Amino acid sequence: MRELDKIKVPNNLDKLTDKAIEKGVKYKKSQKRKVKYIGMVAVFSLIFTTGLVTTGVADEIPLLGNVFKELRNELGLRGEVKGVNISTEPIVQNGVSIQAQDAICDDYGVYVSFVVKTDKDKPFLNDLNDKQLLVSERGVVDFEDGELETLGLSGLQGKFIDEHTFIGVKSFSFNGKKDIPKNFNINVEFESVALNSVEDNVPRVSGNWKFNIPVEYKKGIKEINTNIKNGNIEIEKINIGKLNTELVVKGPKNIMQTDEATIFLYDDKGKEIYLLNRFDSDSDKVVYKFGGVSEDTKEITVKFSDGTMKKVKMD
Repeated sequence: MRELDKIKVPNNLDKLTDKAIEKGVKYKKSQKRKVKYIGMVAVFSLIFTTGLVTTGVADEIPLLGNVFKELRNELGLRGEVKGVNISTEPIVQNGVSIQAQDAICDDYGVYVSFVVKTDKDKPFLNDLNDKQLLVSERGVVDFEDGELETLGLSGLQGKFIDEHTFIGVKSFSFNGKKDIPKNFNINVEFESVALNSVEDNVPRVSGNWKFNIPVEYKKGIKEINTNIKNGNIEIEKINIGKLNTELVVKGPKNIMQTDEATIFLYDDKGKEIYLLNRFDSDSDKVVYKFGGVSEDTKEITVKFSDGTMKKVKMD
């Protein structure tokens, strides 16, 4: 007889098995409770030690200062650098967080500052010296229908803080609109963000970042009567806003519609102030809209297409 055959099997094997299973389940549950308790203690210790538990990219946004103040010279911002200080909660979509920080408004348009942050596995591929971040955006104000025209560089104009952070401003133009209310809201919506703004056919991160932003309109256009002439072309006046510089140029109609009427603009440090738009009309006048002129600029230089340069005092 084999040794195995000598083993006596209890008659109540089923009951004993059930009890053993029940005891095992109770032991397993008690161990789970211990693990859960230890885990909760660890979490609470982390909270009391660090003050927060990181849950995603939005929590990693650094406490940056005022974006307008940081970009003042790059944008050519004049006057106050603080608007309504909206500082919305970051909206996170597919590993990209966007936060609206501040809004400034003058006769020319609305300018909204943003902080864009990407997750660790979605670094920006741009050269960190680049000044723009391509986004798909639209802006609508609540006091009239239709989208506002955008100004400046495509997307956001600003700078990269590091490979995961960009701070920038989006400019929306009133395009000659009158009767702007003192207080209103602008709805800004982003549909995609490019991780590389300098190469074509680079996939964008799609999402739905929507912001309802309060705005306070403040008049603040400085008008300079120049009476500058170069041949048949005359600059009647220069209007300077928060982030825009407008030149009203007059000349024979047959010249004003050609490259002969092209105008370039520079600050007193030799930095070119980029042309944003040119508004032609049926008359003998053309309006050139350039970027902003920084507060510390004492004079600007107007360069005509034939190379002639004229200086204009900002006082």
